[in-house]
Amino acid sequence: MLRTASAHLAGAIVAFGLAACTADTPDTDTAVVDSAAAIRAEVEAAGERVVAAWNGEDPAAVATLYATDAVVTTSDSTYSGREDIRLRWITPGLPVLSDLTTTNREFMVDGDMVTGTGNFTYMLTPPDSQPVQVSGTYRNTWKREGGAWVIATSDTRLAAPEAAEQ
Repeated sequence: MLRTASAHLAGAIVAFGLAACTADTPDTDTAVVDSAAAIRAEVEAAGERVVAAWNGEDPAAVATLYATDAVVTTSDSTYSGREDIRLRWITPGLPVLSDLTTTNREFMVDGDMVTGTGNFTYMLTPPDSQPVQVSGTYRNTWKREGGAWVIATSDTRLAAPEAAEQ
């Protein structure tokens, strides 16, 4: 169940190192910032695709947004590999999950990986039960696989339930 919802800067870093040695080289600090901003925008768009896919009804479509060797850790389970994630987490989760949203999203580009953190909420409607709003936090590490940004690791934690009023 969802208890959630990078880049190739090496070239830019090498360019920055070369700029230190060459007076005529353009300001590569700007190039690194621009590269990081572009990567962040790509990963943000990939994150939106993840949310849209989880709000859909196709487990295979959701699974393609995770790396083939992805690891998902939730508050109570760990899933390893895209097929395990699809069979044991996505497929049972989609029918009972709706209205997934993410907020407070932050992204940090570090080499060829991007870490995204934030909060999530969704409606959980188990069979023969009333819907319950679920919320928590997530930390996803993204990588490129086959030219696309996919989730390499995901760690999702449910928020502690609020104390009932007495």
